[in-house]
Amino acid sequence: MAVLLTMFHVFLDLTILTAPILMDKISDFFYDLRDRVTNPLFVSFIIAWLVYNWQIPIGLIFYKGSELATDGYKSYIELISKNLEMGRSLWVPLKCSLLYTFVFPPIRLVIMAFLTWIKTISITWNLKIRSAGKVPAAKYFKVLRDNEEKQKYLSDLILKEDVILRDNATTKAQLEEEKSNVSKAQDEKVLLQNKLNVILNMANTDWLNGDWNIKRHIKSKQNGAIIIDVQRIYINNGDFFEYDKLLQQKKRESTIKNYFFNDMTKEVFFINKSVAGEITSTHRLSYSDSINELTGFENEDIRIDYERTDVFDK
Repeated sequence: MAVLLTMFHVFLDLTILTAPILMDKISDFFYDLRDRVTNPLFVSFIIAWLVYNWQIPIGLIFYKGSELATDGYKSYIELISKNLEMGRSLWVPLKCSLLYTFVFPPIRLVIMAFLTWIKTISITWNLKIRSAGKVPAAKYFKVLRDNEEKQKYLSDLILKEDVILRDNATTKAQLEEEKSNVSKAQDEKVLLQNKLNVILNMANTDWLNGDWNIKRHIKSKQNGAIIIDVQRIYINNGDFFEYDKLLQQKKRESTIKNYFFNDMTKEVFFINKSVAGEITSTHRLSYSDSINELTGFENEDIRIDYERTDVFDK
């Protein structure tokens, strides 16, 4: 067992020592392989071979076995063997790749040199033609000054346009802000107008005009039970009328005096005086957004509810 452990440690040490050398060898191998594969002659040969022997790559890539049989081949091997001639299939692509690699570059250099020569001659002729004409110095400098002035004018115009565009953007933003402020002010005005209309409407007793059901929650003196007494009344210009069931008519009973309201606390206070002028009751009532229902106390001790039977919109 100790011998095996010793051999394992020796093998491990050798592996660690030789690992860098092995990695370098593998890297060199792949570098040489990449250099050979990317060689122009090799790439040219591969392309020429594929083009010259086109039946083989097309059959191997795109044909199925049934399609091979249609063209008279029993298998892929027969396809390769019938279309591959070692002499012609190898030497023709090799000649083409050699021609492209070694002959075409000099030809391309000659073509480029010829084009450069033609361009040089053209430039020389154009300069000779231009030098034949004569332009007065004063006119030449005047043209230069005009061009400079036009360039300066154009530059100033561009700067002014930029300033105008920025001012327009600022003005547009301010205008949008003013529109928003005006819209908010109009909304606030509508709210205040509605509130003012409510206050003006409730400044007198006219908003109470109409038919009401009055519910009084009266505590019984005998057993303490709550008895609800319902009274149907009609209010008109501060006068309370009670419906007489026997006579089938309205009978004036009392008049509202000392009326006032507080819109902050949503409260209404008034005193009822009889036809004879005696105080019959005091009413302290609360209302909400809907003024068709009032609740509060009569004479500070009897709970009373007013419910309008003909709906009234403030």
